[in-house]
Amino acid sequence: MYAYLSDTGFIIDALTLVVLVTMLVSCHQNKRPAPDYAPPFLWMLNFSLMQTLADMAYSFAYHERLRWLLYGFASLNYITGYCITFSFCVFIYRLCRDVNEDNWLWRDVIIFAGLGFAVQAVAACVLIWQGSLFGLPHDKGLLNLPERTVILYGLTLTVLVLNAAVVVTRKMPLQKKIILCLYCLIPLAAIPMMLTGVRRSQGFVLVQNVLIYCHIFVIQGRDLAETEAELANSRMETMLSQIQPHFLYNALSSCVSLCDDDPQLAKQTLLDFSRYLRSNLDSLGKKEPIPFDRELEHTRTYLHIEQIRFGDKVKVEYDLRDTDFLLPALTLQPLAENAVKHGITMKRGGGTVTIRSYSDDANWYVEVEDDGVGFEQLPEGREHIGVRNIQGRLASMVGGTLTYDSKVNIGTRAVITLPKKGLKT
Repeated sequence: MYAYLSDTGFIIDALTLVVLVTMLVSCHQNKRPAPDYAPPFLWMLNFSLMQTLADMAYSFAYHERLRWLLYGFASLNYITGYCITFSFCVFIYRLCRDVNEDNWLWRDVIIFAGLGFAVQAVAACVLIWQGSLFGLPHDKGLLNLPERTVILYGLTLTVLVLNAAVVVTRKMPLQKKIILCLYCLIPLAAIPMMLTGVRRSQGFVLVQNVLIYCHIFVIQGRDLAETEAELANSRMETMLSQIQPHFLYNALSSCVSLCDDDPQLAKQTLLDFSRYLRSNLDSLGKKEPIPFDRELEHTRTYLHIEQIRFGDKVKVEYDLRDTDFLLPALTLQPLAENAVKHGITMKRGGGTVTIRSYSDDANWYVEVEDDGVGFEQLPEGREHIGVRNIQGRLASMVGGTLTYDSKVNIGTRAVITLPKKGLKT
């Protein structure tokens, strides 16, 4: 045991093993959504881990009894090296998928690497076991060391250079080109070690993995910041689409006109309007789904104000069979507002808004239906932005959908579908 602990190469392999395991655990525990270029990097880490374990096992070949048993791990060491390079090709291709120009070049490199490494794997096994095949000692080969290195590593180095060449010729920021070329060229620094017979050349691959690991987390942090900014803009758009100037003006005008005719009703309307505004502003900060009852209460307040404004032109009915579920804030009220604004108030004599909630084995459903004028296509403008925001928040927060069914002069029905996946209160 002391012989192994005093072996510098064995200690380096052990430290490499610790670093690789740490990165793998960190990647698996990362709660952020994984981009499509993350899986190839995980392949690289797993194959690097296998290569390190094979190299550590091969170190035990110093013991004469284990020499024959563990000598074959050397072939696994070469094969995992090919797998690492192939995974790297896929990683580079997916990372640069936003570069639309001539992406077929990367695909050709991947095909070339895959076919070539399959042949190389067979060659590695033959060269490693040539002593057994041809009756030669393991330290004597049919080829000299440099020739063997060219056969075992030549295609790997060629593929790395091809990746660097493709990166250089693509249209992308200079900083990105430099980083990606660095990833491609770092393993080439191991060539002198390969030619001199030093087995732990995968240390350069470890450096490559660490840099890529840091790069991925930097990209994820940047993407998270951009997502937060987009979410903030989405909330602002939601607020603008829900608290519209004409609604504010008309609601306040209704309260003013009631002050002489019915002061008590004017007071109640102002209280409802204040509660509506407060609920709207509070909902903008909600990052998690809220109980349906809370969103329903907000919608009731809005519809009550509209009934005061329009009188008998706005009728409201409720058919609530299931209410024990969650949904994103500000999803029901905007649909009710569209039903009033673009449906029943546009119809002579007004109409009825019906709100339903029910469920089946797979989903909860919320419907907002009106018997107004209907439409052939969804109106453009802020109403369209509001609907798009609802659809985006439903999809991202609960995996839900929003669909519209409208017929001119018959009415409109909007249906929210919420999958039963942890949404129950």
